[in-house]
Amino acid sequence: MRYTPRQYGQALYELVEETGHSGSQEIVKRFSNFLHKRGDLRLMPRIAEAFEKYSRKMEDKIRVEIRGVEKPAIPHEIRSRSEVVFLEDKDALGGISVKIRDVLVDNTIRARINNLKRILQ
Repeated sequence: MRYTPRQYGQALYELVEETGHSGSQEIVKRFSNFLHKRGDLRLMPRIAEAFEKYSRKMEDKIRVEIRGVEKPAIPHEIRSRSEVVFLEDKDALGGISVKIRDVLVDNTIRARINNLKRILQ
């Protein structure tokens, strides 16, 4: 029987939670050996992604992706309830874009310039 990266990710999360975070290094090592024996080691990047997604779901955290030229100050209230990821984007020219789940709010200078170009055409 073949397992999906999602199933592997969920199983890894459950193993880590069950044993406690102090034993997580050993769990990951054994899990990697298990994947190697099954010929599924190539799935590791997708498994890691599924693990993170499942972890956020179980811990009721939302991923917030911020793009911009400089990393903004993020209030503690937001950082404590979400996973905030900053991605540097020199093409933005200024401002930031924020993505939460499937919603993107792009308030970068580059986006404003592109909107003006579209309106003026």
